[in-house]
Amino acid sequence: MKITTTLELITAEKAKKYLEVSAGNRNLSRGNIAALVTEMRSGAWRTNNDAVTFDTDSVLVNGHHRLNAIILAGVACSILVTRGVAKDAVFTMDRPSKRTLAHQLKFRGDPYFTTNSTYLNFAARMLTGRPVNLSLAQYDALAELFERPLRFLVESKLYQVTHTRPQYVCGPILIAHRADPEKVEAFALRLIEGVGLKRGDPAFVLRDNLMLNRAKTGRTAKISSHVMGRKVLAALRAAIEGRELK
Repeated sequence: MKITTTLELITAEKAKKYLEVSAGNRNLSRGNIAALVTEMRSGAWRTNNDAVTFDTDSVLVNGHHRLNAIILAGVACSILVTRGVAKDAVFTMDRPSKRTLAHQLKFRGDPYFTTNSTYLNFAARMLTGRPVNLSLAQYDALAELFERPLRFLVESKLYQVTHTRPQYVCGPILIAHRADPEKVEAFALRLIEGVGLKRGDPAFVLRDNLMLNRAKTGRTAKISSHVMGRKVLAALRAAIEGRELK
């Protein structure tokens, strides 16, 4: 059977029909589908080379997440549709390295693609209570929401003095910044400079804690993201409220 590829406008109805001839798929990721729905509804979805694919028996073997997203989004999307691949071709799909959010941002020319995507992913994880892999559309929405604190983190170079994985400190700062920008930025600058800090100052307590962990391990502190995130948020809360910490 000859392999053919055509560009089709896939509606919710057509997506349902295509899914009816599926032989099954790996477990669907609700997070991936939700990210696709966001892109489709916002207009961020773009046609690419990744085709919805059927084998020689007209069985759907690729494209399940996108088809489910089209149904949920209620938006028609133009997608390449390939028909006639060998039945065992499914085992060769999705094997190359996947383009991460950082890869997409680098390709788009974002000069701070590594730091910003890491900080926003960690902030989203803290807000939702579960691991998050942001789509490009979700990243853009959060980057707009946190534009000022992201710019501050880049300009202050806080990542150079955190003594732990930068996102553990910078992610919570993004969240707290919306509560009181001035106090949070002042806290971060004290954390960076470490000059004139007094015992009880939340910045002193956090800096001391970070440096102690580094001294114990002899390298960047290895501590769970959950524990470190809570420590940083506690220090930030105290700084905003004007309280001392022991």
